[in-house]
Amino acid sequence: HDLPRLAEAVADSREDYAEAARLMERGVAIARASFGEVHPRTAYALDLLGGVESRRGNFEKAERLSRLAVDIFDRSLGKRDVSVADAYTDLAKVYSRVGRWADAEAAQRTALVAFDSALGHGHPMVAGAMAGLCEIHLHASRLAEAEADCRESVAMRERAQGTSALGLLNPLMLLGDMRVLRGELAAADSIYSAALSIAQEHVGEQSRPYEYLYPRMAVLRDLQHRPAEAAELRRKAGGKGVRSLDF
Repeated sequence: HDLPRLAEAVADSREDYAEAARLMERGVAIARASFGEVHPRTAYALDLLGGVESRRGNFEKAERLSRLAVDIFDRSLGKRDVSVADAYTDLAKVYSRVGRWADAEAAQRTALVAFDSALGHGHPMVAGAMAGLCEIHLHASRLAEAEADCRESVAMRERAQGTSALGLLNPLMLLGDMRVLRGELAAADSIYSAALSIAQEHVGEQSRPYEYLYPRMAVLRDLQHRPAEAAELRRKAGGKGVRSLDF
């Protein structure tokens, strides 16, 4: 059924999460009626609805839906499937949004193992899961572990896709964030500039990655006492502040 994809489009393009939730509620009902309660299609619909509710700030409902989704996936597919890995990644995002870093780490590690089992070590999706673990460790102030995670993610991406792959943006931005936190501003500038070059190679300036990169660069320019450049970067970002890398 196309309702899940439609709901995702509404959430991503219009950020109309109430309408997306309404569509996904219908999608869950249709999946249950068509496939039954314990079916991957039902789990998929529940997982998407949980993600929408998390973005709406309904974290208890989001956790309940996401946990139900991973339980159905576990029972129907086991833990060696990409759909299972995606669902655990989404559960980790729910926990991250409320600062439950230990729970987020456990869910993200389960996702990482599932991606690795389904796709093989070194696959770009494994690299993406490693970057997610890096972000969790960074927010939990475990910088040494975060750095190791990000460097492994970058190495995997570069081996699989080359040194200018779009998938390098997330771990590079996180590495830049760590340099800012440590006061290593020149190193942060170099890393963010590398990320910007990759973005410019692949996507237009109105694309979503810039909404995440420009605010980070603006903070760096403030710390470098370059206020005019910081203001211009914030203008390009549409006034958005620094956000977690949820894309």
